[in-house]
Amino acid sequence: MIRIEHSTIGYSTPLLRIGQLNLEKGNLYVLLGKNGAGKSTFLKTLRGTVRAIDGTLSIDGKNINSIALQDRAKLVSFVSSRPSYTEYMTVEEFVGLGRTPYLNLFAQQKESDQKAIDESIAACGIEKIRSKAIDSVSDGERQLAAVAKALAHDTPYILLDEPTAYLDYSNKRKLMELLITLAQEKNKCILATSHDVELVLKSNCSLLVIEEKEQLLHQVSNTIGLDELIEKVF
Repeated sequence: MIRIEHSTIGYSTPLLRIGQLNLEKGNLYVLLGKNGAGKSTFLKTLRGTVRAIDGTLSIDGKNINSIALQDRAKLVSFVSSRPSYTEYMTVEEFVGLGRTPYLNLFAQQKESDQKAIDESIAACGIEKIRSKAIDSVSDGERQLAAVAKALAHDTPYILLDEPTAYLDYSNKRKLMELLITLAQEKNKCILATSHDVELVLKSNCSLLVIEEKEQLLHQVSNTIGLDELIEKVF
């Protein structure tokens, strides 16, 4: 579980406050907030690349910043809204990058690594494109490959920054449904940031919001109405 207590995060004023928040495995959490409200900074804080100003942030009972970088890489994986990749790399090779923290000095893959790659590709339904060049597939397929890479990374916590930002509505829905399924079936704690308020409300996920007026990040009921949610966030 990711546990946050009475914490303040950010670079300068206005700072983002979090009273108490528990993010548990088996759930998809979606964080809504305006541009510049602090969503990406929150993800960086959970990754340990930005230190909280005060308060307590822990993963599985350990302070985030006390966890060694190599160990942290086996706990938390990250998916960007625009995943970086090398031209001519196949989708399978791209997904295989998720196994990097587990390879030896010679970067040799073991049978267990290939099994993790195969299972991740299957879970994301991208078997048909595994041999294609990553730069030749659609944005939706590339984003699914990025999720598969995070799965192959085999961390209990997965963070995604605006994963639906460049997708059409159909692919947005498919990706949200996939994330919910992965959280439940693989017992992952998945946290994604988003601007897609209506899509999020239609999904079976837990809602986090940043109320800019109060500079407060907290959880709200997923039964909240659209108008009230828009009022809180925007």
